[in-house]
Amino acid sequence: MSNFELIYAGYSTVPDYLRYRESYPSLVSEKADLKDVQRPWALEKIKELVPQGAEVVDLGGSRAELADALSTHAQVTVIDPYDGSGNGPTNVDFYRNKFPRVTFRAELLTTRTEIPRQRAVVSTSVVEHIAPQFHAETVAAIDSVLEVGGYSVHAVDLTCRGRNGFMESQIGLNQSWADAHCPGLNVRELVTRMLSDVETFFLPVTMYVQWKKTKAYEEYPWRNVGTLNTVFRKIR
Repeated sequence: MSNFELIYAGYSTVPDYLRYRESYPSLVSEKADLKDVQRPWALEKIKELVPQGAEVVDLGGSRAELADALSTHAQVTVIDPYDGSGNGPTNVDFYRNKFPRVTFRAELLTTRTEIPRQRAVVSTSVVEHIAPQFHAETVAAIDSVLEVGGYSVHAVDLTCRGRNGFMESQIGLNQSWADAHCPGLNVRELVTRMLSDVETFFLPVTMYVQWKKTKAYEEYPWRNVGTLNTVFRKIR
C-alpha cells in the first residue's frame, strides 16, 4: 500500500514561461532553459501548498537559486552531495556564504537522514539523473522525512520525442518515478498531450546546441524536451 497519492500532474507551457520572465527575473534567464520554467513552477507550487515558515527540503538543490527564492516563505534546507554529480557544483561553502538564509547539507537524502519532519520535499531537474533502480529507495527517503500531509514536488526533464527514439528512455524513467510514489499517472498519455498542445514549452534549439556541446547532431538528436511537473501528498 502506497503512502502517497497523486494530486497534480502537468507540464509547463510557453505562456507560463512568458509570465515567469516578468514575475521572477532572478529565476528566469534569457536562454529559455528547462530550469527557467521548472524553478518558478516549483516556487509557486510550494507557496500554494506550504504555510509560511514551514520546513522544506530542496533535494539536489545544488546552486540554490530556488532555495534562496523559497527562503522568504519557508525554512529551506538544501540536501545535495556536492560531488559534481548531475553536472552540479562541489564547493558547498561558496553557497553557504552566498545564501545565508538557506541551510546546506552536503550529503545524499536517505532513510537515515536525521532532520525534523518536513512539510515538502521539492526538486527541479534532478530526478532525470537518478537511475530507475534507485527510485524506490529515494522515494522511501522522501517519505521518511515528510510529515503526514506533506508534499513531494518535482519538475523532471521529459524527452517526449527524439530522432530514432533518442533519449525517449526518459518517458520510462518518469513513469518509474511516479510509480515509486503511487499508481495512477500514465506518462505516455501525458506525452501525447504535450506533443499535441501547441503551447507546450519545449527546450529551444539554442539550448539544445549548448547541451550537445561538441557532438554532431547525428550523435545527439535530442528533440521535443519538456518538463513533467508532479505533486504527491503523503497520506499515511
